[in-house]
Amino acid sequence: MTAKKKYSQPPRFTQWLLKCIFPDRKAYSTLGDLAEAFQIMAGEKGLFRARLWYRCQFLKAIPYFFSDLIYWRVVMFKNYMKIAIRHMRRQKGYSFINLSGLIIGMTCTILILLWIKNELSYDKFHEQKQDIYRVICVGKEHNYFSSPAPFAPAIEAEIPEVENAIRILRAPRFVYKYGENVFYEDNGITADPAFFSVFTFPLIKGDPETALNNPENIVISEKMAQRYFGDEDPLHKSLNIENQGELVISGIMADVPANSHFQFDYVLSHKFVEEVRLCGLQWGDFNFKTYIKAAETRDEKALIGRLNSVAEKHGCPQIVQKQLTFSIQSMSDIYLNPISNYDIPLGNKRYVYIFSVIAFFILFIACINFINLSTARSERRAKEVGLRKVVGASRMQVVRQFFGESVFLALISLMAALLLAHLLMPIFSELIGKNIRFEIFNLTNLLVFVVVTCVVGILAGIYPALYLSSFEPVYVLKSGGSFLSFFKDRTTRLKKRGAMRKILVVTQFSLSLILILSTLVVYNQLNFIKQKSWKLENDHMLYIPFKENIAAKYDVVKNELLSHPAIVAVGAKDVVPTGLRNNTGGVYWEGKTREQGNIYMETTRISFDYFQTMGMDIVTGRGFSRDFPGDVGKAYVLNEEAIKKMGMDDPIGKTFALYGRRAPIVGVVKNTFYHSLRTVLRPQVFYLFTNLPRQTFSGVVLIRVKDLQRRQSASHLPDVIAHVEKVWGSVNSFAPFEYHFLNETIDAQYKGERRLGRLFSYFAFLAIFISCLGLFGLASFVTEQRTKEIGIRKTLGASLGNIMVMLSKDFTKWVLVANIIAWPVAWYAMAKWLQNFAYRTHIAWWTFLAAGTAAFLIAWLTIIFQTYKSARANPVDALKYE
Repeated sequence: MTAKKKYSQPPRFTQWLLKCIFPDRKAYSTLGDLAEAFQIMAGEKGLFRARLWYRCQFLKAIPYFFSDLIYWRVVMFKNYMKIAIRHMRRQKGYSFINLSGLIIGMTCTILILLWIKNELSYDKFHEQKQDIYRVICVGKEHNYFSSPAPFAPAIEAEIPEVENAIRILRAPRFVYKYGENVFYEDNGITADPAFFSVFTFPLIKGDPETALNNPENIVISEKMAQRYFGDEDPLHKSLNIENQGELVISGIMADVPANSHFQFDYVLSHKFVEEVRLCGLQWGDFNFKTYIKAAETRDEKALIGRLNSVAEKHGCPQIVQKQLTFSIQSMSDIYLNPISNYDIPLGNKRYVYIFSVIAFFILFIACINFINLSTARSERRAKEVGLRKVVGASRMQVVRQFFGESVFLALISLMAALLLAHLLMPIFSELIGKNIRFEIFNLTNLLVFVVVTCVVGILAGIYPALYLSSFEPVYVLKSGGSFLSFFKDRTTRLKKRGAMRKILVVTQFSLSLILILSTLVVYNQLNFIKQKSWKLENDHMLYIPFKENIAAKYDVVKNELLSHPAIVAVGAKDVVPTGLRNNTGGVYWEGKTREQGNIYMETTRISFDYFQTMGMDIVTGRGFSRDFPGDVGKAYVLNEEAIKKMGMDDPIGKTFALYGRRAPIVGVVKNTFYHSLRTVLRPQVFYLFTNLPRQTFSGVVLIRVKDLQRRQSASHLPDVIAHVEKVWGSVNSFAPFEYHFLNETIDAQYKGERRLGRLFSYFAFLAIFISCLGLFGLASFVTEQRTKEIGIRKTLGASLGNIMVMLSKDFTKWVLVANIIAWPVAWYAMAKWLQNFAYRTHIAWWTFLAAGTAAFLIAWLTIIFQTYKSARANPVDALKYE
């Protein structure tokens, strides 16, 4: 009796891997052959060598597997593409709707994603960005980004973790001249000598270590150098500033990248600020932005504590009195996270979220069209699916086919969308106020485009692929291939199919309605701003800067200006009304309590005629008057907000003190909104100039022009401007003449909101257009499916109106449900947006009614356009259908 031969098991893990890489039936034969060979080798050469051989066979199989896989995948993909193209040719109308929706959706998505990429790129170019912080102030009512001049050198000297501390001040609007080239420069800063060592703003010429060592040094950008010097080498040449002195060009820097959160064309030394006393330099004067470069090993919480300890040690009054505390903000967080509405113009993380959602909305709406039309037309492809399954195709292969078709359509759409996005980029850049470069072959952009294509392919194809692959051959091939036989005993599945289509259409219109409602709310807020902001009903207000000799000869200039019959008033202010000269807590009044110690007031120097010129009404008391010479330096006028904050019932004659200078309150002026309504109206203190040449460095002369006849106002304005220019030229020879309209300056504060409104309106239009494309396709399908029914109804006497109501009834219900869903979502989203404004409109009920009505009208027009033809068709032709 022979012993039974022992069976040796091949390595299990390797066997499992082989099963994975060999598909279906091939796996059984291949694994069987390998197992037999393994047994023979194990008996002849031992188990160890047999297992080694088995694993080697697996390694040898991998290249063949991948080459085979790639080959057949390419073959199958080509086959899928042929079928997709053939299907597109047969169904041109539906294919056009699908492709149009996808192209528009992908174009919008590409443009928005490029904008988001640009927003997220700010300040990333700084080599030491991870170590740079901005010092900010956290207050009980507001946050600020300023700090006093002595703060930076103190923390650099006394805190070991602070390697450098840089003070930055926005330079006033200076006039510079070289030869015959003379320009106003709005975009300059002053900074400490270590500025170019901390920030990555490379110098093309000059030494970054010494470029800002002297008060007469100036570093200019390439753009500014070209403007003044052309092809000359500007290094070590001099620029005349305000006809008061010469500045030596110590460096030429590369133009500041557009994705820097602070922009400038030139840099002056901080020593220049100290020499000419541009602003207050004491511990109580919060005039500078302070940036610090911290050591790599630091504890942020401990660093914040030390910043406050140093300020308290040196007697900074706001810190000592607990009105403010210092904190820090990482360089990479600054642009998208403004600390308050008082911050410098920055981006907004909320807008990045909003437009990311909009991009998804539009893309999803386009994908819904694809899903709806693919499932609606499924009867045409039911037999195809059945035949594929009969000849051996698995459900996964059918799924892959339909995914392949949707990805193929997404690729076609991507090509067209890239071309369209490239053509629209200049218009889009103008809309958003940024010059975004469209680089197709940029690695990051390519990755974005691939991701968008994959997302579209998956979103558009997932439901049709799963749905169509579920057809069973036994049902779709019998009874002459009638699709309805598949659902004969499956009414539940039929209901689910209809329910899904309804859900998708409702989703489309809900998203579109949200965008329409958002657009209406944005425009309502802009109208509210326009009504609440300062304006003159019938007159124009223009202003010119106090430059060169305007202040010294102000009375002469004023009288000459008033000699023109259309100029009815002239006044002066120490800063443009939309600007802020000073905001201080150094105020006192009779009855001030300890709890009122945190009240800050805006201080403003003005001329006698300022209130009359601006049309600002005196509520109680009087304005400043030449009939009261003692008003100069010895009287105050406050606005209503200041009186409210002070808690005074009868302020006239009460003592008020600014910086310790006591004087009576002689009048209260009506609250007037010049600043952005994103910020709370400040309490304001008005007092008269005492020395115009010294106190009007950044001031303006305001000129009120009478609107003689509204229809002819434009005709006499050029004559007025020519007169103002003549007066300017009579006293000035250095500074170029310029003027501005105050209403335009006020409106410029809301550029972002106007851009947002325009973008919302365009995206809302595109969303509703794509939705209507899908609705048009579905209406076409529904009327086609009910052709015989329409013929029978017409034969029995149904009117054209009856037929159209019947066909549009379901769609009307869907749009109604979309309204019910969209209204609360839009209300919540826009209520959050309106919180950005201290003064805001309420969301009126008619806004929702208008948006809902618009959606109904658009949907009805779309449906009626498609159903009218079917409803008018000859019933004889309808009864012969199919």
